[in-house]
Amino acid sequence: MKTRWDNNKIYISILIFSLLLLNLATIPPQPARAGGPYTVNVSYDGPDSELNDGVCYDGISGCPLRAAIEQASFDGVATTIMFDSSLSGITLYLSDTYGPLVVSGSNITLDGYTGPGNYPPLVNGSNLTGSKNVFEIQGNYNTIQNLVIRDGAANGIYIYDPSASGYGSYNALDNLIIYGNGNNGVAILGDSGGGGHDNTIQHSLIGGANWAQTTCPGDSNGWDGILIANGADNTNINSNTIVCNGNNGIYLFGGTGGQISTTLIQTNKIGTDSINDMGNGLSGIADWQASATNIYNNQISGNGNDGIWLNGSTGGLLTTNRIGVDQTGTMALPNGYSGVTIDNGAMSNTLGNPTDANAGNVISGNTDCGVNIIGGAKDNILDGNFIGLAGTGGTVVVPNGLAGVCFVGVDANTIGSNTATVNQYISGNTREGVYVTNSSGIQIGSVTLIGVMGDSTTSAGNGLQGILLDEGTQNSLLSPGKVMYNGQAGIAVIGNYSTGNDLGGWVISSNGGLPIDLGNDGHTVNGSQTPPGPNNWVNYPEVSMPASGGFSGIACPGCIVRVYQSIGNPIANYGGGSLIGVITADATTGDFIYTFPPGVTAVTLVACTPSTYDCSEMSPIIENTAVSLLKIYLPMLNKP
Repeated sequence: MKTRWDNNKIYISILIFSLLLLNLATIPPQPARAGGPYTVNVSYDGPDSELNDGVCYDGISGCPLRAAIEQASFDGVATTIMFDSSLSGITLYLSDTYGPLVVSGSNITLDGYTGPGNYPPLVNGSNLTGSKNVFEIQGNYNTIQNLVIRDGAANGIYIYDPSASGYGSYNALDNLIIYGNGNNGVAILGDSGGGGHDNTIQHSLIGGANWAQTTCPGDSNGWDGILIANGADNTNINSNTIVCNGNNGIYLFGGTGGQISTTLIQTNKIGTDSINDMGNGLSGIADWQASATNIYNNQISGNGNDGIWLNGSTGGLLTTNRIGVDQTGTMALPNGYSGVTIDNGAMSNTLGNPTDANAGNVISGNTDCGVNIIGGAKDNILDGNFIGLAGTGGTVVVPNGLAGVCFVGVDANTIGSNTATVNQYISGNTREGVYVTNSSGIQIGSVTLIGVMGDSTTSAGNGLQGILLDEGTQNSLLSPGKVMYNGQAGIAVIGNYSTGNDLGGWVISSNGGLPIDLGNDGHTVNGSQTPPGPNNWVNYPEVSMPASGGFSGIACPGCIVRVYQSIGNPIANYGGGSLIGVITADATTGDFIYTFPPGVTAVTLVACTPSTYDCSEMSPIIENTAVSLLKIYLPMLNKP
């Protein structure tokens, strides 16, 4: 049985608890303690002695870099870590006991600037064993700037989110020198939680030891300068010099862990300091299974393999890049393979711009093809580029070692889209302007000029054919604006399985061989060959009855007959000229009538079948005089 005292105890307890709540309610909220700034003032490595006190101190004599990072990460508020001026140029060796420097917090700025003209502090990971990085960034909105970072067993800087919770994002690396690391200079990994996105790498030297060097150091990064993987989207790689790395300058790897999207690579020097060969061991940029990569205004030269390798990538945009030349754009600084390779089903990538004359790429001086489209790549477009030319406006010939553009085993790719309004030049290359084999649906539009300088007039012929359609090339549409001054035929088709190719063009003239050559073996007399063969050996049109001011002709039934005003070719009597008209031959007999326009003294003709668009060689020249026509054809007409 409760006593009064018991009831009083209950009452007193309730009263005390009520007063406590009232008292708490009247205490004003306490402001959060501001973190830092912290100043690193000792060069040895050590952890912070007490994270709860808001002071960077290792319990011995000062504030080591590790202690400052630990304290700033623990604080959970925006803060800055600076360096005492006495640490200018000093080397801070990391201890293997403590491992990498881990930035686990957010909104931390780590700045190695110690004063005007001072060399930045160097963070050295040479004592780290196993697969340890120098820096690991696990938070958001952090900045590391003005440091030298070298000799990590794995990566110089590793940005990721170990919790897969969306962290490792919005971080910035600025004005760093990163070299000598066993794996990558910088590695950024996304994750299933959406982390690793919207990071920036800018104004940094990655792979070189100092800004003044003109050759590669003996200990660059062992793998890639920058690795982006596991779906790390929206990375901005801006205004860096990325040289000398063992593998690629930049490697976008979307093969596992999620495709990489919307990486911006702009205004970098990749493989060179501007004029010197400081190539990365493999490609300047290896873009594997990424999407919507924007590669803008970079110099990509001197690399061991391709300048840019688009491997299975989609929707990429390459504009205003200089690939295979020095900074002046007048001398070759070759990439070891092609300037750009589009491979492994890569599709819907665009090189250049159809309407902006200042957005085209210079792709010249490379060891193999300027652009090499292989491995089932399709629906890729080249517009407004200089391929084999360099200098302002394409005033200097800097040949690629093979063809300007190569197509091998691909479908439906375009050189010069139908909507383009600016010219594209494929000129001066060592072999062909355009080489195609085992491919179909290749289109070459009227804004593409092959064999002339950037003024569209001066000779800059490719060494062999302007365009060569090799074995297995089918159903391609060729209508270039000009094919001129090339060392051999303007357009040549070879192979029994090279059929259905529409051989047009607006001006095909002044080439070293025939303007159009089926078989690449000189003039083929009508009826001297039978299918199979290049374009099924379709016959060129012939005159059936000459007349003053015109003539009657015969072609394959229903054929389209293209009429070229004769300009002439070094090979006498076999045409070459500019397109001035189109006639359709009778669907049953193949007959047609042609009247010379005023001022036209001679023409040459091409026939294309109505259904398959197999096109012929150009006919011999047909002059605009009854006397000349009779002289040429009277013996033929008098034959029994």
